[in-house]
Amino acid sequence: MKKFKINNKEKIISIICPSLNGIEWIIVRNSEKEKEIIDKGFYEFDFNEFNKFLSLKELPNIIKEKISENIYISIPTNKVLLINNTYPTLKSSEINQIVKIQIDKISPYPADKLVYGNEIIENNDESSDVIMMGVHNDIISIAESYSTKKLNLLNIDCRVFSWIELMSGIIDDSSFQNQILIIDDSIDFVILFFKNKKIKLIRPLFLEIDKSDFITELSYEINYSLQSLGFKSNEFDKISIWNYSNWENTTIDEISKNTNIIVEQFDLEILGKITEGMLQRIDKKNVVNFLPNKIHEKQEQKIIFNKLKFYVISASILILIILLFFEINYGMRSNKLKKLNDYYSQILPQANIAIQNNKKLNTLKGYTDKSNSSLECIREITDLLPAGDIEFASFNYSNNRNITIRGSASNDDIVYEYFTELGKSKLFQTLKNQSINTRISNGQKRTIFSISLDLINKEINNENI
Repeated sequence: MKKFKINNKEKIISIICPSLNGIEWIIVRNSEKEKEIIDKGFYEFDFNEFNKFLSLKELPNIIKEKISENIYISIPTNKVLLINNTYPTLKSSEINQIVKIQIDKISPYPADKLVYGNEIIENNDESSDVIMMGVHNDIISIAESYSTKKLNLLNIDCRVFSWIELMSGIIDDSSFQNQILIIDDSIDFVILFFKNKKIKLIRPLFLEIDKSDFITELSYEINYSLQSLGFKSNEFDKISIWNYSNWENTTIDEISKNTNIIVEQFDLEILGKITEGMLQRIDKKNVVNFLPNKIHEKQEQKIIFNKLKFYVISASILILIILLFFEINYGMRSNKLKKLNDYYSQILPQANIAIQNNKKLNTLKGYTDKSNSSLECIREITDLLPAGDIEFASFNYSNNRNITIRGSASNDDIVYEYFTELGKSKLFQTLKNQSINTRISNGQKRTIFSISLDLINKEINNENI
């Protein structure tokens, strides 16, 4: 069997169905684009040893080893109660209610012993053609066997619809209008009545071709069904018999004579495998599914649990990755810090020596730099005097690197101009305590001013000299 990987939008579907003298299977990978057949086959065994609707335990080991994930199985039509009818277009919940009422009318079993289903064969704005079905709930134990930790049972189909699917090209042919189909595939013996290409009746029969009264019984069932439907034999073009082994010509002639309808027979092999018909029905809407509600709910809970488990595991792995990242990052940083500390410890003595030497150098520069001396300050404030009548009255140079100037001028404008020039000087850091007053001395008006200047800070440290 081919090995493969799947993504979230793909799923593996395993289809199992009893057939002539054995059991068929198809395993496909179903994606949005296509269905790829991964494996298919047939296993021969004697059906007399088994029920023809097999549990997982009864399947041959060769098939049990192949199937996986989503399971589709098919129930024999002879186990199903069927009614055809047409109703005004209804919601699915309303159709389900009608199915229960109608099937209960013909069922030999109480309602609590039935599993119901339906298939809408035609649906439009005005009406719906519905095939209503019921089956004994002994299928539940078989269905439960396919619902395991590794398997999900998604659909229990009715096998006759897979044959109808394979015949869809024939039924849609313009020559096919009113026919009676008989399908004998060794598992089922079913009569289908088509009127204007629409199914009017499906009847599973319990007849054996080897019995002496077979022709009489089959002819009776066909005529009885025509009468119950209100049809006459001349309304049908022919009876088409589909089987694996040709019936004798005398049998065909007798049936034709008893029903007054032309009879032809065809080989089921030309249609293909019944599992191929099941595969074609997978994506169709409004098809029958006898999967019991409790199994469906159980599997839904399992799916939710598996999703939650996946999310929890994914979140845990993500958290572990994040923690591991921080751990690695922390380790790298710690390692870098340790290297830096080791390097710092190595260069610390030389760095301390360099710091001390730098301090000594700055001190020496401070002693040799005369830019902030009192003489230099007098020179600067004298050079900045504006043209005009302005003179100093006093100049005070203090140890805290502050200079105070007092003086007078002929008017205020000269004083303001002088203050502006002092503010532009690179020798002084700030100007403060500015004062300008007007006085009359010796009969003349004079502007008296004072200002404090802070020198640019150049510390001189005598330490270690």
